[in-house]
Amino acid sequence: MSGIIDTVGSKSGIIGSDVYPAGHCLQIQTSHLKDVWDYTNTGVWDFGTASTRADQSHGSIIDDLSLTLTAKGTNSDFYISLMLSQVGNGDMDGGYNQAVNIYSSADTYANPIDRGNQDGSNRVRVSSGAWINLGSGEFSGIRMHCNLKQTGASIAKDATISYRVAMSSRYTSGSGNILWINKYNSDADGNYSMREVNTLQVIEVAT
Repeated sequence: MSGIIDTVGSKSGIIGSDVYPAGHCLQIQTSHLKDVWDYTNTGVWDFGTASTRADQSHGSIIDDLSLTLTAKGTNSDFYISLMLSQVGNGDMDGGYNQAVNIYSSADTYANPIDRGNQDGSNRVRVSSGAWINLGSGEFSGIRMHCNLKQTGASIAKDATISYRVAMSSRYTSGSGNILWINKYNSDADGNYSMREVNTLQVIEVAT
């Protein structure tokens, strides 16, 4: 093998050879949501099915945050970071909560990459969640985020892996509770309204 020696402590790899020590960052990929996203939640904790997450046909999928990459290593670890801004819903004095799950093609979008423990028989396991109760719900101002580690996926080098972010709520408010990102309730076109950058980031790390 030939190339430039890259030394990290007592370990070394050869750039250009695809041989890297464990802990080496192989790539960073990001996707961004810069506009408003909203979804009418008509089912209790309805994140869609594996197939509707895969083809992005379910309304809970935040399309702009979907991301696809090609693995540079074999059986790498993947670190996933999500940041959402101005999160709210159309019934913040009645539809109190909402949550996100992050899925990947490594298991055909069947289960979230990671989520909280059950801790009983009724609690809902999600990647990130928030309680929201702001009276009339005029202003949101809630941020949601999570940092997850995807391991044991047995992803081969050069394999394609995709990620989906889905949001839902326990509450449907009759005809449906409208969930949203990147706006406040009435979203007037004034100089007090904002649009932010919402980000999904995936870092591949050699094992």
